[in-house]
Amino acid sequence: MTVRIVVIGAGICGVSTAIWLQRSGHEVILLDKGDPGMGASVQEWMGFRPTPPDNTPLIGQIGTSGIYTGFGHQHIGLSTGPKTGRLIAQLIDGETPNIDMMPYSPERFV
Repeated sequence: MTVRIVVIGAGICGVSTAIWLQRSGHEVILLDKGDPGMGASVQEWMGFRPTPPDNTPLIGQIGTSGIYTGFGHQHIGLSTGPKTGRLIAQLIDGETPNIDMMPYSPERFV
């Protein structure tokens, strides 16, 4: 079934999620304040990165809201973003990812 999905944030994770969802046949709208992939991914930057208290990314659905998260990768978002995108796409499609998603659940802070 084709679903219309909005991906907010066109960094490496957002773009990867959009690509995997499009490959699954979904209609995807990618939103960002600038051009896709042109944010922090290409600019030099030095300082602290936002991170969850346990230093583990939040990847998955927030409750049963239909809102999925994929953030908190710290300085390794460029290398882990594509896998996160695929995991989010699998979750949206109702597929079982090939890794245990419990450690990444956004619900761990509720």
